[in-house]
Amino acid sequence: MTIQRPVFGRKRSSATSVPRHPGPDDDGISRIIPKSVWDGPSGDFLRELGKSPDDASNMMPTKDLVQARHDAAFAQQTQFVDRVNSQLPDGTSVGPYAMIPWSVWQTEFGQMLMVNCEFYPTQPWNTMLLPDDERSSFVLDLPVHPGASPPTLQPAIERYLAEFREELDAARANTDESFASGEMDLKVFGEALDKLKSNVIAMAHSMTSITFGEEVYDRHLRMFGETLGWPFAKRLMGK
Repeated sequence: MTIQRPVFGRKRSSATSVPRHPGPDDDGISRIIPKSVWDGPSGDFLRELGKSPDDASNMMPTKDLVQARHDAAFAQQTQFVDRVNSQLPDGTSVGPYAMIPWSVWQTEFGQMLMVNCEFYPTQPWNTMLLPDDERSSFVLDLPVHPGASPPTLQPAIERYLAEFREELDAARANTDESFASGEMDLKVFGEALDKLKSNVIAMAHSMTSITFGEEVYDRHLRMFGETLGWPFAKRLMGK
C-alpha cells in the first residue's frame, strides 16, 4: 500500500514575531484567559456566559498535573504492551517505540505537546510495537526495536514543531486582540488547536514511515494499528 502522507507543513509567512501568552497573573496563577481580560470590557460578557477567571477550565495545567497525566499514560502503556505480548506466540515479544522521541518531549516543545495538546509520549498514537529480538522479528516480519531513534530525526521533528507553534501563537494573538476589542472570538484559536493536534499526529506517522520505510509501516499498521487505536487505521487499511 502506498501511504498518502498528510500535508502538515506550511509556507512561512513574512510576519515578524508573534506575542506569546503573557504568563502567570499577578497572583502567580497561570490562566488561559488572563485576569487582565476579565478586568477589562470583555469580563462582563464572559461572566454572563457563566464563566469565571478561576474556573478549572481556565487554569493552565500545573507541573504536578502534567506529571500525573504522564504517569497514568505510562502505566496504561505498560499494561497494554503486557496484554499484547500475552497474546503473541511463545518466545515472541514487542516493545514500545516512541515515534516522536522522548528527547523531543524534554525540549522547549514539551509544553506545547503536553499542555496545549494534552499529548504524552506513551500514548497509543505515538507508539509503534517493535520486536524485542531477532526471533520475534522473524516471527512478526518486522525490524528489531532499534533502541533509539536516528540522530537526524529529532532536528527534523523540531523544525515542524516550530512551525506548528508559530501558527498556534498567531491564533492566540488573534484571540487576545478579539477579546481586547470586545468581539470575543474563540473560534480561531479553537480551530488552530484542533489543527495543531492533527498536524502533530500526521507528522509523527509520516516521519515514521520515512524512517522505517512504507512497507514496514504498512505491515505494522495492519498488524497493530487497530489494536493501538490509531485514529486513521481503518481508513488507511481501506475499511
